[in-house]
Amino acid sequence: MYKSQLISLHFPHPLVSVELDGLEWRQKSRIWENTIMAGPKPSTSSRATPETDPFFYGWRYVTRQTPHGEVIEQVPLTEEDILHPQEGDFIVHNAAHDRDVRYLQAIIEDRIADQPEKLLLCDHRVLWDSPELGAYGPDLILFDQVKEPWNPHRGTLPVWGIGAEPVLAIEVTSPSTRHTDLTKKVDHYYRAGIPLYIIVDHDDEEDEEHPAVRVLAYQAGPNGYVPVPEQAGGVWVEPLGVWLRAEGDRVWCWDQQGHRIPDLRQQRDEERRRAEELQRQAEEQRRRAEELQRQAEEQRRRAEELQRQAEEERRQAEEERLKRLALEEKLRQLEQKLQRLHQPPSPEASS
Repeated sequence: MYKSQLISLHFPHPLVSVELDGLEWRQKSRIWENTIMAGPKPSTSSRATPETDPFFYGWRYVTRQTPHGEVIEQVPLTEEDILHPQEGDFIVHNAAHDRDVRYLQAIIEDRIADQPEKLLLCDHRVLWDSPELGAYGPDLILFDQVKEPWNPHRGTLPVWGIGAEPVLAIEVTSPSTRHTDLTKKVDHYYRAGIPLYIIVDHDDEEDEEHPAVRVLAYQAGPNGYVPVPEQAGGVWVEPLGVWLRAEGDRVWCWDQQGHRIPDLRQQRDEERRRAEELQRQAEEQRRRAEELQRQAEEQRRRAEELQRQAEEERRQAEEERLKRLALEEKLRQLEQKLQRLHQPPSPEASS
């Protein structure tokens, strides 16, 4: 549903207006204290309801003049407000709703990426040219034949102003919007001329913790919307060329070949996880390579040390050998001298 960007305002005691016209601000403040500050009414269910939570549908900030000056009030929305939103309204949704809307938005944007005449809006206020219709804020709405460029900074799109033709609208239900999505909008969107209306329905009436999810589709006929029967592959969405089917607790799309189109956000997370894993593996390989290089350097150092030791031992052995040879030579010379001293004198020498 419609939820535009707005600046958050914080008040210690926000004032609330719920059918309080004619009451002065002190009375409104007391009602705030009695209804909001006192907490929700006791209930056997944890589910919020419009009776237990004044802000069940959402809120808007309204500036009012009082005898005491200007006051900004946080005003709860009604079911009629979420059917015809104003710019700046905050409509309450849940994470399952936001997940499915983001998923479908990414797929549609990918499918129309090369078609500049098409325009997809998400949670955007759309003003129709019929006064009895007024403004709506579909979760997703696709236009064709857009003749004028649209300024994305504007909060409301006037359909007649850009010559756009609606192609389809998609609503993903949440507790605050489910009733209007399933009932009033089936009539209103047909009268607005939307050829195809698709509802991704999260039904938590029987099981709040595990809602049943289904896909409903309505094709415009001569006298109103005609339900599109679900086939084995789901609901065929001709303008997008995809099958739409609920599986588990969410909605998925399949292409014409029967391949499920992944959630781009999950795909990015998976790709990032894989990239991180590859980086981790690369770091581990680098660390191992550095360790092997260190071991190789250590082995080379040891080999050089062993070679140095071997060279030193060879040098010492050679020195020992030379010393031994020198001693042997001295011994030989001494032996020769001794032999000469012990030889008897020759007869010639004695005469």
